[in-house]
Amino acid sequence: MTWRVFIPDADRLSELGYPAIAGCCSLFHDAKGYGHEPNRYLRDRYRGRWVPEYKEGPTGAKREGKRPTTSKGEADRLAHFLNWAEAGGIDVDRMDYEDVLSYQDNMIAFRPSQQRPTVGGATRNQRADVATFYIMWRSDQGLRATFDVTSKLVRVPYRGTEGDVFVYARTGRVRESGDQIPTLSLPTPAQKLAWYAAVRKRLGEAKMLASRSIVEIGVRGFEQAALRVEQWPSRSAILEAQRTGRRDVPMKLFGGKGDKERIVAIPLNFALMVREWIDERRCHLVSPSRRDTGPLFVSDSRGFEGTPLSQATIYSCFKVKTQGGPVVWYPHLARHDYACSFVLAGLRHDAAISGNTLQRMKPSWVTDRTSFWINMLRKRLGHVSETTTDRYLTWIAESYQLVEVADSYAAFLDGDE
Repeated sequence: MTWRVFIPDADRLSELGYPAIAGCCSLFHDAKGYGHEPNRYLRDRYRGRWVPEYKEGPTGAKREGKRPTTSKGEADRLAHFLNWAEAGGIDVDRMDYEDVLSYQDNMIAFRPSQQRPTVGGATRNQRADVATFYIMWRSDQGLRATFDVTSKLVRVPYRGTEGDVFVYARTGRVRESGDQIPTLSLPTPAQKLAWYAAVRKRLGEAKMLASRSIVEIGVRGFEQAALRVEQWPSRSAILEAQRTGRRDVPMKLFGGKGDKERIVAIPLNFALMVREWIDERRCHLVSPSRRDTGPLFVSDSRGFEGTPLSQATIYSCFKVKTQGGPVVWYPHLARHDYACSFVLAGLRHDAAISGNTLQRMKPSWVTDRTSFWINMLRKRLGHVSETTTDRYLTWIAESYQLVEVADSYAAFLDGDE
């Protein structure tokens, strides 16, 4: 089901006595019909009755309302956000600002197939701005709890005689020049271990393994939720991989982006961890006929035993906060983490073959080998477009932090937990 934008007949509405909102677009849902709250927001924005302001200061939004063409853009962006939330089973009224940044970062994965193959930085900022403003509006209307957004003062070029103006913009916006993604801030191995322990303690073993699979394998949230038990490597396959000295075991993944099939590699220790859970715990959560078939991860919570874990449930695991855990953490950032870990592991392996450590290798060598591991990674992550992969892996190749990050990941990538 989809939210769609309805463009009104402005002349007709004016004739009927509604000139003040004649050019204001509306949203309709395929199943729910007229969107009362989204359309109240669009009307308030169109008429200038509500103007977004951060606690630090004004956003620069116009107070005199919007033109019909501007209303169409606002409605398009709001529809995109609501469709993204619905596709992921995410409750808008339970979102925080980290969720908006996840939307900004993960926007491409939820685009309809008929859209352009990439989404530029400016478009992503505009959509995430509208998402932020809509949630702020809902908070101001008493429809949800307080929504905290941090902002900073920025200079905006102005074409009038007044010169440049200064307004407040939310933090975490994408750099629009070069369409770069936000700077990655990845958790350390110790932070991830603390998070795993917290999820296990609060939500149970099943949810911990389900959310951890995104970190360990690099699958998307909806791909993870669609995993079936018959896909997971058998105990004999895992033991054979161990016997031959391999670091991982392959698994065929279906129903990915663009419905393309691909092979992913599961670290042996995690593959065995899940296999033991399947054989020793899952078998008691489902009926005998479903022990060897059906959704892989099912709930072990009392009263919900055997219920398949949804994408929304898995997403909620990333919101678990604990002392010593990740500060910012969401599924798509976990895929970034997987990507960086994979490339760094490859670089360290190559350096070891030559009898050196990564710290001693020349930048030209690092750049060359990074290109090789980028191509390997692209197959694992299953990107239809190369742009997304290149963006954050260029960060690895060019950043001086590469060597420092490699040190902090060393024990984790060697499997020493």
